[in-house]
Amino acid sequence: MPYSGAGVFAVYTPGTPYVTGTTISSTVANSVNSDFATGLSTAITKDGQTTTTASITFAQGIDISGGSAGAIIPTAAVGFLYSFAYTPTITNGTNVAVSTAQICSYNRVGNRVTVSGQVDIDPTAAAATDWRISLPVASAFTTTRQIGGSGASSANAAVYIESVAATDDVFMSMTATSAANQTISFSFSYLVV
Repeated sequence: MPYSGAGVFAVYTPGTPYVTGTTISSTVANSVNSDFATGLSTAITKDGQTTTTASITFAQGIDISGGSAGAIIPTAAVGFLYSFAYTPTITNGTNVAVSTAQICSYNRVGNRVTVSGQVDIDPTAAAATDWRISLPVASAFTTTRQIGGSGASSANAAVYIESVAATDDVFMSMTATSAANQTISFSFSYLVV
């Protein structure tokens, strides 16, 4: 085998290196060529012609796992990155008749998570309205100031966002300008603690 299992490429050694003035054995040449072919066939090509068959650990702690529906799986407490989608759970609060969760996206770099997406909120009246949504990556909040972000409704109402220590989720509120169903677009970031 040309690779040692530790990433070292070693060519077939009996009969090599070739010496000037000696006959090269076809067995030796074929073994060397076979090792090069195997080595090149197990390399990852930069133009994407090959598919990895195992998780690959990079020097900075990134492990890309082809077996996880395209997710990038973290391999260390810090220094990793992954991006995925989730559908948050909505807990209706004041003045919410019906809510609908949409598929949201999030990115994680180290312990920082950034979320963006939309939810539909149907207020019962033009009044103060609030709800909570779940996090894509759990965090143990201790204050209301551990999330930073903003949002807006399709009716142009500003949406306030904060963390909830008691439930470890996200509190969102606005002053609804009507009782019509509104799409809320939002983005926020938090540290996993």
